[in-house]
Amino acid sequence: MTDFQTQKRKLEEQICKMAYNKSRITNESDVLKWVVRKEFGELRRYLELEESGFMQRIESKAAGLVSSIQSQADDLTTTLAKFQEAEGMLEALSNESHLGFITVGSDVRFRECQQKQQREEKTYNAINFKPAPESLKFDPLTAHPMLDLSLGDTAVECGTLLKRLANNPERFSYSYCVLATRGFSSGKHYWEVFVGDKPKWRLGMIKGTAGRKAKLPKSPESGVWLIGLREGRVYEAFASPRVTLPLVSQPSRIGVFLDYEGGVLRFYNADSPDELEVIYTYNTTLQGKIYPLLDVCWHERGANKHPISLPQTHKEK
Repeated sequence: MTDFQTQKRKLEEQICKMAYNKSRITNESDVLKWVVRKEFGELRRYLELEESGFMQRIESKAAGLVSSIQSQADDLTTTLAKFQEAEGMLEALSNESHLGFITVGSDVRFRECQQKQQREEKTYNAINFKPAPESLKFDPLTAHPMLDLSLGDTAVECGTLLKRLANNPERFSYSYCVLATRGFSSGKHYWEVFVGDKPKWRLGMIKGTAGRKAKLPKSPESGVWLIGLREGRVYEAFASPRVTLPLVSQPSRIGVFLDYEGGVLRFYNADSPDELEVIYTYNTTLQGKIYPLLDVCWHERGANKHPISLPQTHKEK
């Protein structure tokens, strides 16, 4: 009788263990299904956001091209109207002396306008402004944890390891950005950035109050003024809408000129030691301190790992 009871108790214990295992497996299965649904839900949301972003970029680029074409068409229409008006005036004048005077005067005015336009487009105004570039350095407290600074904080590149750094308010946590240590709230300033043959980058200015923990908002309305290169060949200005820049050559050195009170931020091809060729100009109203910004961009598994540097003047050591 005792052996029978012992066997019975063992069977009951095994049945209880099996019931427990069944319940545990069921619970773990439910948890696993919840985790899978959650992960796939986040993946779907990410894909939807990426799709929306791609569609917005396509629409923005198309709008920029259409706007540029329309602007060129309007300029040509205006020029044609002026030629037609001038032609009518010339036909109405039969006196050759009057005709000669008008022709000479028109040529003089045309040359003056052309020379003024060339001066405005190819060089910044050197009056009341020292043309020598200012020496800037990168601020390590603002650098994304993937960025590696070197050469006394004058060069930066995207590394391969995420460093454990303090998540201070100044630091970029999403976009691969870094600021200069020096910000500007007045005056005229000029500095240069050496980008070399790096195939993807962005640079410009950012308001000191702009957010740094989320994706960088690339628009003047958000307090960010940028130009950039992608795919090693497409230059663009991040205006509203975005503008594709038809550069003939690929500059390795970018000059940046800021006239704070005048509300001018201008970018130059600074490869030539003799002249500066305008790339793009922002005209805006500035308030508060703004900082030079550099977006190094993802290293693309080594394809975009080229460093970017801030050239120093000979006085700097």
